[in-house]
Parts: sequence; structure tokens; C-alpha cells
Amino acid sequence: MNYRIGDHVMYISVGVCTVTGFEDKCFDGKTKKTYIELVPETTIKTVCYLPEDMEGEKLRRLKSPEEVKSLIARIPEITPCQEAARNLRRTQFSEILKSDDTAKIISLVKLLQHNRSERESAGKHLSASEENTLKAALALVSQEFATVLGISETEAASRICEKIA
Repeated sequence: MNYRIGDHVMYISVGVCTVTGFEDKCFDGKTKKTYIELVPETTIKTVCYLPEDMEGEKLRRLKSPEEVKSLIARIPEITPCQEAARNLRRTQFSEILKSDDTAKIISLVKLLQHNRSERESAGKHLSASEENTLKAALALVSQEFATVLGISETEAASRICEKIA
């Protein structure tokens, strides 16, 4: 077990969480396992349980302040991701959000913000699905950046968007 109670961690596709405990539980009615109890920073009334044997796949320590600052500085160099055909976009976007690759997630944000700008100039909007994906992607990145840098999530999102523009 690499984590301690009180640690802030990134739970892949959920966001920044606090480790609040370790419990032996039997969710399937057969096998008792040790679970890491996690509380997402955005929804403190929610508790997630991750089997300890899956922590390497779904959980990681937060990036260091140096890594976050380096990523923010590199944002202008990150190429927007290649957009899949319309019928494959939902799958593509979902895979990127679950990838835990911050640069890929930022590339998705860049793509969707570019698409939003193009559509707005034509008097149109992003689809609801694309808008939700953009919000989710920006939230995943800005939550971690905010926690690591000790700033608000809004400030982190602003810094990211300034570098994209």
C-alpha cells in the first residue's frame, strides 16, 4: 500500500480525491478484499471504493508543482488531437478522458475549444455531448493543477485557457 490517509491522489476519470481510509469489504458476497476509501474533491458526499489490487491501474499520486508548471508552459506546443469521424467521437473522447495522459486531455480541450470558436463564428454551438466533454476534460486537468499549485480550480482553468488561446 503506497498511500496514507489524507493523501491527495488522482483517481483516473474521477478526478482528485482524498484517501480517507482502508477497509476490508465484500461487495460481491464471496470475496473479502481490502479497498481504498476515496472522497472526490468535487463531491464530498460521495465515497468511492477502489480494490487495493487495482490501485496501480486507476490511482496515482498527483504531479509535482514542477511537472504542472512545465505542462502549463508546454500547452501552446501541444497539438489538438485528431478528430475521429462523427460516429466515433464519443468513444474517442471517452478513451482520452480515461487515459490519464494530461497532454492528451489538453489536446482534446484544444480541439473542442477550436471547434467551439469555429462554430460560434458561424452562429452555431457545440453539441451538448461535445460541451460536456469539454467541461469534463478541463475539470480533470484543472482540479489536479489547482490542488498541486494551491490555487482555485477557476484560476487553474483560466491559466490553461490563456495558454490555449
